[in-house]
Amino acid sequence: MSNADTLRQLHQDHLNNYNNQEQQAIELMGLLNKLYNKQDVQVTLFGETLDSTSVGQILALHQKVALRDHGAKAIDIADTLAMVEVISENADIQATRIDVGQLIANDTDLQTALQSINNAGAVNGATDVVLYGFGRIGRILTRLLLSQASSAKGLQLKAIVVRPAAAGDLAKRISLLERDSIHGRFLGGISIDDDNNGMIVNGRFVQVIYAKDPSEIDYTAYGIDNALVIDNTGIWKDEAGLGKHLQSTGVKKSVANSTCWRRYQKRRLWREQ
Repeated sequence: MSNADTLRQLHQDHLNNYNNQEQQAIELMGLLNKLYNKQDVQVTLFGETLDSTSVGQILALHQKVALRDHGAKAIDIADTLAMVEVISENADIQATRIDVGQLIANDTDLQTALQSINNAGAVNGATDVVLYGFGRIGRILTRLLLSQASSAKGLQLKAIVVRPAAAGDLAKRISLLERDSIHGRFLGGISIDDDNNGMIVNGRFVQVIYAKDPSEIDYTAYGIDNALVIDNTGIWKDEAGLGKHLQSTGVKKSVANSTCWRRYQKRRLWREQ
């Protein structure tokens, strides 16, 4: 066999091996989604969460083990898949994190490890989230929250709040969400729900609320309860200011986005000069 033929075969062997790993990663993604959505179980590899939406991230994390520790072997994705299959068959495991990397590296007996997990009282429910302000930071947060695999648990973006605007405002805001000059196009699906004054992003309905002041909103009228309000306006930063959000019915906690506050301060100082 000539040197050229040898190199061609080497290329094909690597390609076949990677294609096989990709198929295993796709199968693994399905199990990861099932564990998270039905059992609230998050699987990690040496502390890093296995992304249930990215084949490339899963394979890169497995290879990263060898790069992190010279002389260490990369964790074989086939071993991870086999271990996650066993975990997914155990319906008693609920609301926990399991590091399969540590289990594999330490040659831990999986059944013994699973029996040691105490799930008593472990319940991770859902938290309604409201984004108050929909500038660039608000849109980036929207992308982050709605790019994750759909789940009835964890942070649930239920609404965004913006100032009253003219007709066509909703379509304009969706267009800005879809296209960003720095972060590029949003790869998810977005559509307008004119009848309910909202948008549907990756299959999830997000209410758009128009208001001039936080205290005038009754979130429970929109089916939102005990919400976490993230203020992206930069106007309020102290307890008194953020307390305006707590006057709204349906709000449990409010936090300020510090990046927005710094930008607001810069704009104010520029105007005063």
